[in-house]
Amino acid sequence: MLNPAESEPGALFLHAPGYAREIIRPDERSMFANAQGFLFAALEPGASLETSLRIDGKPFLGAKASLSYLSSEEPYSLGEPAAAENGRARWDDLAAGRYRIAFSGLDERFGAPRLTRELELKAGEAQTLDVDFSPESGALFGRATIGGEPLSGAVLSLSPDFPSDTRLYGAVSGPDGMYRIEGLADGAYLASAHKQIAGGDSLILSRRVEIRGETQCDFLFLPKSHVTVRIEFPSSLSRLERSNYKQAYLRPASFLKRRDASDPEQLTLNASSPISAAGEARFEGRFRGRYVLAVNCEGGGEVQRLAWPVPFDLDNLSGGQDLGTLALPASGELRIRLALESSASPAPRDLRLLLFHGPARDFISDAYISPEDTDIVIGPIAAGVYEAALYSRAFHPAPLYAAARVEAGATTSLSFSLRRDLRIAGKIRDAYSLARAPRVQSVLLEGPGGRRMLQPSPVGRIDPWRMTLAGRDYLSGDGFLFSGLREGVYRLTVAADGYSTQTVAAETRYAAVDSPDTVIKLLPLAEAANPAAAASAE
Repeated sequence: MLNPAESEPGALFLHAPGYAREIIRPDERSMFANAQGFLFAALEPGASLETSLRIDGKPFLGAKASLSYLSSEEPYSLGEPAAAENGRARWDDLAAGRYRIAFSGLDERFGAPRLTRELELKAGEAQTLDVDFSPESGALFGRATIGGEPLSGAVLSLSPDFPSDTRLYGAVSGPDGMYRIEGLADGAYLASAHKQIAGGDSLILSRRVEIRGETQCDFLFLPKSHVTVRIEFPSSLSRLERSNYKQAYLRPASFLKRRDASDPEQLTLNASSPISAAGEARFEGRFRGRYVLAVNCEGGGEVQRLAWPVPFDLDNLSGGQDLGTLALPASGELRIRLALESSASPAPRDLRLLLFHGPARDFISDAYISPEDTDIVIGPIAAGVYEAALYSRAFHPAPLYAAARVEAGATTSLSFSLRRDLRIAGKIRDAYSLARAPRVQSVLLEGPGGRRMLQPSPVGRIDPWRMTLAGRDYLSGDGFLFSGLREGVYRLTVAADGYSTQTVAAETRYAAVDSPDTVIKLLPLAEAANPAAAASAE
């Protein structure tokens, strides 16, 4: 049967009973034509798929199933089966490759469950898929509180962290703040709690949980509170100099917490307050742990001139916390000089200056600076030991660090010399579907200077930005980075579960914000043996 109207316009649909369907698109006809112009195609034996749907041990009558073919350049739907009864569905004459099958139904006891599965069929294979919609025995329970008091009406949602299905779960916390979600299979999930409270404030917390039978997960929201302080400036400042300090800031002393806006405790990351004529400042937010208080000097240009940073431990008391009078200590200045080597051209536009203070490495400031600003003065700042870090995506594989002791009444200098970083960065994709992410097992780099290999982190997900900050190569999901390389052409070999091993050539690049990634497309094993499929994926 040759039916040109069966698929996209201009395409030919070829089907013989017992054999897999074949679609010949207009731009592919020359591949199937002989010298006389007749089309020919070698049909593979057709595969078949049968599904058995059950719920609570009985056939799931009325459930629907639909099938999509993923191993084509443009995935397409085969729709619902021709025959579906008694909780069973069947498709015949299927082409070899990967498929996604979606199930849905309506049950008065268990609601409207939805599931998806992905599977692979070989030519001529007959496969049976048993699907059970019955709830599992696992459960997630816990309590939502705000400031230690029960939080009722919080909306809880739960979804698989690495979904093999699209099943979603939900619950609402009761008057005692308790919630419970049942019917869960063991595995990793993403749990979220949301509550809109008076004044338009929105409470949102998300965290990953590992379900193992009965599992507890509490959501502890922090209430808003306030912190007050009276700032006493040194008597050596003139009234004019004192007028430059009009704003005070309160920020977490942990650099990583400052950066992570999805902190599970929903802490306030940047609170500011004007400084009154009497030297008083009031901050509002959610505070817990160690914070740094600093005042800001106007006229600082692109670098925030944060003066007199002082650490405090805050406990988020619901009634607020008064820090009393803060007499700013004796101070000095820190001067930072930048030198760009000749290879560092063009000048970087994403330079970040990080500043830490004291043995606890309290995080003081994080500011973007201009490469033209090669002589930076920060201060007045309290006397003590400081560590500065200079970071740029386009330069060293890790930040440059330098430390110095600032003495009262003196100016201390630090110098940095910048050079460009040569690296190879890439993305790993499925050749046919952006929706499928290959599970990468290793990325091998071979070339000038030797070989390096990246493998998945044994501790699970990693933060690429933190790995780069630590000066380490990384493999995270579908992305990888090799940095600090010698100039030249390297060979990359990628291995992933269910895909053929792929080897490509890649050239080192000077890193820049807009530098393109090397994209490596992997062929599923079913298509890797097909030369026509491999050619279409390139």
